[in-house]
Order: sequence, then C-alpha cells, then structure tokens
Amino acid sequence: MTRSAAHPPTPHRLDVQGLRALAVVAVVVAHATDRPSGGFTGVDVFFVVSGFLITELLVRERARTGTISLSMFYRRRARRILPAALVVLAATVAATFALYGSGRGGVVLRDAAASLGFVANWRFAATGTDYFTADGPVSPLQHFWSLAVEEQFYVVWPLLVIGAVALATRRRRGELGLRARLYAGAAIAVVGGASFAVALVQSASSPTVAYFSTATRAWELALGAGLALAAPAVGRHLPGWSRPALGWAGVAVIVVGFATVSESAGFPAPGALVPTLGTLLVLAAGIDHPQRSLVVLTNPVSRAVGDASYSIYLWHFPVVVLLAPYLRFLLGDAAPEALVTTLVLLVTAVLSAVSHRLVEQPVLRSSWLLPSTDRRRGGRRAAASRRSRPLVVAVAATVAVLAVTGTAIASSGGAPADSAAPTAAVVPAPPEGEGGGAPEAGAAQAQLTAEISAALDAESWPEAVAPAAESGREGAAPGNAGRCGSVTLLPAAECTFGDPDAPRRAVLVGDSIAQAYVPALAEIVGTGEWSLRIVSMYACPFVDLELSDDAARAAACRDRRETEYRVVEETRPDVVFVGNTFTREVDAATGRQATLDAWSGAFRSMLERLGASAGQTVVLSPPPAGSDVRECFSQFAGPEACVSRVSASSWPSMAQDQVATAEAVGAVFVDVRPWFCDAQGSCPAFAGDTLTKKDALHPTSDWMRKITPVVREALVAEGVVGL
Repeated sequence: MTRSAAHPPTPHRLDVQGLRALAVVAVVVAHATDRPSGGFTGVDVFFVVSGFLITELLVRERARTGTISLSMFYRRRARRILPAALVVLAATVAATFALYGSGRGGVVLRDAAASLGFVANWRFAATGTDYFTADGPVSPLQHFWSLAVEEQFYVVWPLLVIGAVALATRRRRGELGLRARLYAGAAIAVVGGASFAVALVQSASSPTVAYFSTATRAWELALGAGLALAAPAVGRHLPGWSRPALGWAGVAVIVVGFATVSESAGFPAPGALVPTLGTLLVLAAGIDHPQRSLVVLTNPVSRAVGDASYSIYLWHFPVVVLLAPYLRFLLGDAAPEALVTTLVLLVTAVLSAVSHRLVEQPVLRSSWLLPSTDRRRGGRRAAASRRSRPLVVAVAATVAVLAVTGTAIASSGGAPADSAAPTAAVVPAPPEGEGGGAPEAGAAQAQLTAEISAALDAESWPEAVAPAAESGREGAAPGNAGRCGSVTLLPAAECTFGDPDAPRRAVLVGDSIAQAYVPALAEIVGTGEWSLRIVSMYACPFVDLELSDDAARAAACRDRRETEYRVVEETRPDVVFVGNTFTREVDAATGRQATLDAWSGAFRSMLERLGASAGQTVVLSPPPAGSDVRECFSQFAGPEACVSRVSASSWPSMAQDQVATAEAVGAVFVDVRPWFCDAQGSCPAFAGDTLTKKDALHPTSDWMRKITPVVREALVAEGVVGL
C-alpha cells in the first residue's frame, strides 16, 4: 500500500487522495475495533490505486523521455517506501523486545527481516498465519504483506511494459501509441486473468495462502494498470455528465464492501471484486476531469489523511498489536474498551503525523538516490535536504532512545524473575508407598493440585519458567513422535514405543491433542509389557466429518482417518486412546461451523467402529482452551495475565456431550481438567517450574512428562485394562 514515487507526473488528483483516506481509515478502524466486517478490504482499494498510478508513471515517462528507466523506477520506489518502513520496523522490533521479551522479539525480528526483503507475504503464508483467525500471537508486522505483494508485482510489470513498447513502436518520444497500449494491455490481461483464476481456486482450497499470495493478488493491481493504459480512450469517450454519477456509485460500492464483505465470501476471489470495481469507477470518473462533486473524497480532511496514508498504514498495526494490551494493563480491567480504542487511534495519528512530517517528506524533498543531473537541477531540493537532515537524525535518535529506555525499564522493573518478588511456592514431594513403590492412589494428583494453587497465587514468573513462557518453548517430544503426526504415515516401527510384540498393545488416534499426550502415554503404555503405536495426525480430529474450508486438508484428513481405523482393525489392540480438540471447524458439507449435534453424531460413529476392533476405547478430553502464553506473557504484567477460566470457554458443553457419547458406546471418558486447573476452573500457565501449555490449547512435552504419574492414576481410576 504505497503511493507513486516522488516527481508526480500528473496533476494531483484529490479524489485519489480521498480514496487513500477512505481505504486507510477502514483498515485502521477494522483492526482496532473488528468493525466493519469488510474494513480489511481497504487494502484492495490501495492495490487498484497503486496499479493505476504506477502504470501512469511508466507510460508518461516513456512519452516524456522516449524510454523507461528501470534504475530510476526502483530508486523512486526506494525513496518512497524505505525510510518510513525502516523506522517502523526498527521501532516495532525494539518495542516487542522491551514489552514482550526475547522470545516474541526474536520472532518479530525475523518478520522484520522478511518485511525488509519484501517477502513478508510468503513468510506469513508459509507459517500458516490466518489473517482472520490467527493461531498464536499476531505479528505486529503482518500488515507488511501487502507492501511485499506490491513490490513483487513491480519487479515484473515494468519489464512487461518495456517489452510491449519495444514490440509496438520505435519512436523515441511522444505519447504512447494505440498499438503499444494494446500490447501492454494484452500483457496485463493475461497476467490479471491468470491471477484471478488462481485466486478463485486457491480461495476455496487454500484460503490462507490465497490471502497472502502475489499470484492471487496480482489481478487487483492489474485492474488499475489496465485502466491506466485505457486512460486516453476513457478520457475522450466517457461523457462528462456521467462522471459524477460514476464517482458516487464507486464510493457507494466501496463502502458497501466495507460493511458487508467477509472472509466467507471467498477471498480474494471473488470477494475482492466489490472494493476493486468500486475503486475503478472512481478512478475512471476522474480521468482528465477533476471530480469536485465528490466532496467526501476531495475535502481538506480527506486530502490530509490521504497524504499521510502510507505512514498511517505502517504505524497502526504495531500500535494495535503491541500497545493496546499494554494500555489495558495500565488502565486496569475496569477500563472501557472504547477508551483503549480511542488511545490507540490517537497514538497512531500522532506517530503517523510525525513520521510523515519528519521522515517521508524530508526524504522526498532531498536528492537521495537521484542521479547527479537531477541533483544539479535541484539545488533548492538539496538545500531543503540539508535543512531537513537534523529532523531525520532527531527521529532516528528518538527511536534509539525509546528502544534503550524501554529495554532498561523491562530489565529493571518488569523482568520475569525479580528477586524481591514472591514466586510460586515449592510443594514438597508426597511420601512414597510402602516399599518405595508408586505413590498411593491420588497422591500425584494431590501434589499437582497444590502446585496449581500455588501458581495461581504467584505474583511473578519463576526464573525457570520465564524463558519458556516468552516463546511457548518446550522440550523435544520423545522418540520420533514429532514426525509421526505428519501427513505421511510412517512405518509402524518408526512410530511404536515399546516392543511391537509386547503382550499388550495400545494405539493412539486423533489430532494434535493426541500427539501432545504422547510423552505421558509413552511412559505408561509404551514400556514393559505394553507397546504404543501412534497413528494420529495433526489438525485432523477423529470424527466422521470433513472439517475444513481447505479442500486439500479435508481430503488428507479423510484418508488418514480411514487409515487410523484400518490400523485398529488390523492390530485389534487392548486399548485405543482417542484425543481430539474441541474446536469445531467449518463443516465442508454446509460451509458453516459444525454444530454440536453433527460433531457428536460423527464422533459416535467413529467410536462405534473402534469398539468392534478394540478391547477398550479411552477418550482423553483436551485441556480447556485458555490464554495463549505467547500472547499474554509480557515484561509488564505478571502470571495472572495468563490465567484462564474454564467457564469462559465452550469446553464444559463439549465435554458434557462427549461424556454422554462415550457412555452410549461403552467407552471411557477421562476428564483432564484437574491436570491443568483447580477445582474452581482457574488454570495457570505454569505449575512448579514447568510451563503447562505452549499455546492456547496444547500442553508442552515437559508438562506431560511432569504429570505422567497423574495420568497413570487417572487411567487406573477409570479402570483401563492392564494398568
């Protein structure tokens, strides 16, 4: 989301500035308040505007000079984009380290490197970031994906324009001819058409990749580029009387898109058609004919916001992601959310104004990256550059001082382990049973309950826990367990704990929750006279439903589910352990979230099939979903910020339903709440010196090793055979 480079070759279009203002306000408000539902489509408005203006720049440069200088094109892009982006990247990384610690800071540092290399969109697509329902803490630099898409597009598009011009004409100067425009138009039509086709397919099959991919977004920039190539014809043939109506219609379409478009519409195709076509109408109406009647876009306020739109866009997301939680902490739980939102918007406005005034404008008035001939002609510009240099230095110094100060504050006042602050109490180990054997029944759970209570009373993070809490870091899974949950089913020998010929056999099915329980189960039913085979698969619950809006993933899960059942049917184990999340995703049959009834029926179907081949079926409930430690951990708040409550989740209703389902088919249901929470349903992020979960849901490997005696007690109490 950027404007055209310095040296604007066309008269300053107020309606374009208004479009930028409209788009950036929608994006900022949507990110700050989650309203309107389609506010995120402001980015699509920027894509079309950018494609239009950049193509105009290329065409007019060819007409003026007889050539298109790639060197100057990329110099202008660098002058326009890099200075403000560098300041925001540096400030964001420093603020993340200062406020949230080295774990999250390291991740954001890698995001910054990708952003600086204009490949942020591919980084977020590769890491599985879902723009609408992100798993884990949202990166404060996630919005740099759109900048990456633009710059990747502009690696290719100028070359296509140069090629089209070279094929069509040998003239060195003058207005680009019809033939050259037709050649370039054909090139952009091919690019845009192919991109839209890919977007239609991927929006349905891989929505996360589709959202961030350059291949699925290029058609939006191509729309603007195509209009720029057709500008002479539009200017000549579009009647003057129709222009105000077209302009207002375009604004109305854009606003309707802000209010109604959502990710369920299929994004970016066909959902982004609404804002992009509306933008085309506004741009077309203003070609060679200023749209003074569009006062909503051409008023002084819209112009000012449009002028600063790049800085506003850069700054708003770090403020929303990093500062808003800190403000909530400072203001307390009783502070109205409207106050936090107001402060977020105010801080965004101030930072944006400073950045625009002291970073963007001084650089664009300077001779930085300009050829020597331009420097000689631009004496006044060079003088302005020298005068503005102190301002740029002041901004850089301010950023540095803020970073150092924030780090110092974090180190002294908000460090994870303050020696003067109380830490979680150490609970003495319970006495062993007679003969030094296993503890008495319930003793391990009693010790764990005491540690959980102590953690709930802790006012600071213990030294042993803080480093893991910063990043959700955990110890390695035992054996080959980490790979056993992948899409490719590994040979039985690679995913079996214990002797495969042991007299008692157990099989583990389910999704990532099943995988998370492996460290404990491997110790209990993967040694001695037991063997444990893992056939579960990440992100694929063991229910007879296709639960995904990603067609490829739904197919993979369907195949794996049948494979899991066949393994049970062939091995006829003594016990089958089933572990599923309680997250009901989109039911592919309806296109909506799976209902509780549909989930229960599908789960019962699979349990009944297992019952015919397994000696006993044991359903291990997932931990209650709660706070994601990667988000709630900070240098300014204590562990209370990461305490979650079972009552605040859908866990109880899901568990109650699954208890009834298990009883109906003769399966055992194990309620794991005592492994993570106290009797009142409060769940800390750690107990003793161990982090309980690495995210909002999954227990760490270290925690499962720690509570293995508790798991054993629970299975024995539920009458699991052979224990």
